[in-house]
Amino acid sequence: HFGVIKFPFTILHPYFISEVAQVLNKICPGCKSIRRDRVKSADSTSRQQQPRNCKYCAGSFKDYPKMKFKVSSKDMFGKTAITVEVNENLPKKLQNKSSRKVLAPDYWDIIPKDSQEEEIFLKPNSRVLSHAQVYHMLKDVDPRFLKEFVSWKSSLFLNCFPATPNCHRVTEFGQHMIFDERTRAYRKLVDFRGTANELSSRVFDCLKISKIRSEKLSTKDSASSMYGLKYIKEVLLGKRTDHAFRMVVVGDPNIKLNEIGVPCHLAERLQVSEQLNSWNWEKLNTSCNLRILEKGEIFVRRKGGLVRVSFMDELQTGDTIYRPLNDGDIVLINRPPSIHQHSLIALSVKVLPINSVLSINPLICPPFRGDFDGDCLHGYVPQSIDARIELHELVALNR
Repeated sequence: HFGVIKFPFTILHPYFISEVAQVLNKICPGCKSIRRDRVKSADSTSRQQQPRNCKYCAGSFKDYPKMKFKVSSKDMFGKTAITVEVNENLPKKLQNKSSRKVLAPDYWDIIPKDSQEEEIFLKPNSRVLSHAQVYHMLKDVDPRFLKEFVSWKSSLFLNCFPATPNCHRVTEFGQHMIFDERTRAYRKLVDFRGTANELSSRVFDCLKISKIRSEKLSTKDSASSMYGLKYIKEVLLGKRTDHAFRMVVVGDPNIKLNEIGVPCHLAERLQVSEQLNSWNWEKLNTSCNLRILEKGEIFVRRKGGLVRVSFMDELQTGDTIYRPLNDGDIVLINRPPSIHQHSLIALSVKVLPINSVLSINPLICPPFRGDFDGDCLHGYVPQSIDARIELHELVALNR
């Protein structure tokens, strides 16, 4: 099951840092109203439209210049912090002086003090904001305005991080167990001691680690060295499962181009999930009856849980039945190394009375780069209707 790593404090979601910077640039940091373009005309009507009680909206341009918010650089917290600087360049002779001698004495007072604020980032004309300071500036912003950037205001913040189960992060090779990069990244979050900006940087590293990737990562990116096909081979095929297989392939000119011959003993072990309804009741009823006679009971999935069934009248419409692989079922076939897109092809199953080998028509060898000298094929059985439709539409042989 999934676990949760709770944070000692709330942080900004690393994926929405750029959106937060855009929001802060479009509102007044003082009154939290949406910024309006400066009116060039100096008539009395335009002056009345500008706020009078906010120094940052209508105050002196010299003492209260506009603030500019942006995402921090990669070297500073890995682009997971918000920095603010004075939008106008200060004279060179004043850049090294205290901000109180250059700007208004209360210019930075709208940003509340925070214990996690580091003095090295407090410069006369710039600041590195902590996540608590950003939260304080966003809490009074109109939610309708925030919906232009994110669907929910709560999605801008994180106070915990989900941890995937060990079965998805641990690869077993004989007596050895190898933990992937996610486990190492999770360890950096447990019992974290530091600032919110440092925590956000570590959370961003965890989010970057994704096991399903369409292409290999560059060597410069140390987040993860295991990409999609390698993950399927080492994690999925490396574990015992009823939805995948690997076997030596031979040629059989008597089967169709879009078919693959599967040994009968293998087809009986591979399982296909199918929901019981009025259209397939008779077919699944026969399959379930044979299994009950053979094993005495079967397991079906009902309302999210497994249910033991010993008699046919216990089946209900809507149950998910796990039946063996039959003729006509579609499977995804891959022959490593996958050097082009046609290395993944969906083929139709034909159960054959053979042992220990798969069979394909020799005419479809070029996409697999096979020559029947001991080549192995990997097969994956789709478990949902959506997955089967995608295989038919995207990687079927006639496509």
